[in-house]
Amino acid sequence: VRNTTVDLTTGETYFNDFELGYIDGNNGPVDPTTGWASENTNNDFHDDGTPISWAMRRNVGFARSGQISMRSGRSTEQAANDWLFSNCLYMKAGEHYLLSFYYTGRQSNREETMAVYLGSAQSSSAMTRKLWQKTFNTAIQYKEAVIAFTPEEDGYYYIGFHAISEADQGWIYLDDFSIRKNHDTDLSLDDIEVMAAPCDFSEQTPVRISLRNSGNKAIDTPIFIHYSITDPLGETSSEITVEVDQALMPGETTHLTIEANFSQFGIYTILAHLSLGIDIEEPETGNNSLSAKVFSTSMNPDAGQIYLTFEEFRDLSETGWTALDLNEDGISWDFRSATAYAFSGSRVFLYGFSNELQANDWLFSDCARLKAGVVYKVGFSYRVFDGDYNEHIDFGIASAIDPSAVISILESKEDYNNYNYRRASYAFMVPQDGNYYFAWHAR
Repeated sequence: VRNTTVDLTTGETYFNDFELGYIDGNNGPVDPTTGWASENTNNDFHDDGTPISWAMRRNVGFARSGQISMRSGRSTEQAANDWLFSNCLYMKAGEHYLLSFYYTGRQSNREETMAVYLGSAQSSSAMTRKLWQKTFNTAIQYKEAVIAFTPEEDGYYYIGFHAISEADQGWIYLDDFSIRKNHDTDLSLDDIEVMAAPCDFSEQTPVRISLRNSGNKAIDTPIFIHYSITDPLGETSSEITVEVDQALMPGETTHLTIEANFSQFGIYTILAHLSLGIDIEEPETGNNSLSAKVFSTSMNPDAGQIYLTFEEFRDLSETGWTALDLNEDGISWDFRSATAYAFSGSRVFLYGFSNELQANDWLFSDCARLKAGVVYKVGFSYRVFDGDYNEHIDFGIASAIDPSAVISILESKEDYNNYNYRRASYAFMVPQDGNYYFAWHAR
């Protein structure tokens, strides 16, 4: 019987690259997942009866090191809900531990989501503390995740990897798992959070950077936070180093609030890095740096002309736009990659059709900050799916994302059937300063 429990309180590092090895005096190769377990929570199976869940995968092209990695299941019909559990790990309350692993997706055109939990048993119901979650679309380009944490009480624990990708995505690969008692000195940059909704973004948008003493000794020397912000044009708009002169006990968190200019439409990137003084020796664990993407989807004409191609977005939720299916037929506006139907690039908003019900569906833009007394011009390109079918659409402006809040219909297009794109443009004014929304009503 092989004892797979690891006592991390001794300072031992437990590393698993999932390669078969000759260890513990065995004459044959030992399965590195002995002591590990999986759970097919959504109870889906391949045609041969094997579960669609986590399993060892021998293929040097998909492993980060060696030949073997762990791979999640993939279903074209059901969203993933599958767990991989580590072997038993003994830890003590008040001590910080450092977990690292490498992960990737199989295909760049598929989006994967995985979460990591800490639990008291190899069961999804026992996985009660979330440590990490990420959505990614890397194509066999492994990324490292580093997580510093402390358990709430002494005991035996398990690390749980939860695959939760949507249906018909790819596979998740996991390799080179490592966990150990953390160093005495360690800083963790835990979060970068924008403290405002996109409609409230401005030249002074508050952003909170959260940092934590994830080591096992107090830090009583200054902490330096270096951060930079890249604007939608790819240019560095801010690059600043701030000194935080605050003692931190093990496990203690503090925050730094900065101001960022998010007034332009597009995607911003914030990069932040923590360090101690040059006289302080801090082991490089990889958890003292963090990046965050900020989607500034509100429109501010005062910051310059806005021309939206939507190529930088992957799905409707990222655009900030909203689709309302008022006739509840399950068919409404959508945001897709469809080069054959896009005016430019591949991203396009489109409305599906029903053979049974008349359309009654709205598409609302994110907010536009407009001023009374100013004449604005708005335009868009449009076409129908098939010139044999006439379509009907209204275009207007609203004070909220609600059909009852439409304050002006700028045009109602009746029986249009142009298969090739046309350009529509309108001049308009608003009654008072505020946030407004452009609205399209398919009917």
